[in-house]
Amino acid sequence: MTRAIDAPRHLELRHQDLGEVTAGALATAELASLEHLDLSYNPIADGDLARMLRNPTLQRLRYLSLLGTGANEETAAALAEGTFSELEVLELGDRTSDMAVSTLRHAVLPKLRRMQLRGASTAAIAPLQREGVFVTNAMFA
Repeated sequence: MTRAIDAPRHLELRHQDLGEVTAGALATAELASLEHLDLSYNPIADGDLARMLRNPTLQRLRYLSLLGTGANEETAAALAEGTFSELEVLELGDRTSDMAVSTLRHAVLPKLRRMQLRGASTAAIAPLQREGVFVTNAMFA
């Protein structure tokens, strides 16, 4: 007999040594209730993160932290292509390239209030600055 469980609203999975298998599971899971996702400091590759972010049920995300992962250009492209209209906080790094930042300029994130892009240059993040949004490339923000 299968037991139904409530869909999670909050997943905090920092420092769990998670990788491709976990990203693959999240890419196909029903996550329509998920508002907070933190996969920081896990060895998840850029392409695997991008595949996960293309899960159409992630549209309610308000907080996404991928610090210390492989997040870079492919992750940025998935964010730019997706529907993340509820996202308020986005944290990427530690190797966020200026190319990834350039791609993020095309993301439609109307509720964004804070963006941490560790590894990106100050010149690259400057165009992302707008009223009401804190954008930084600092290690700690």
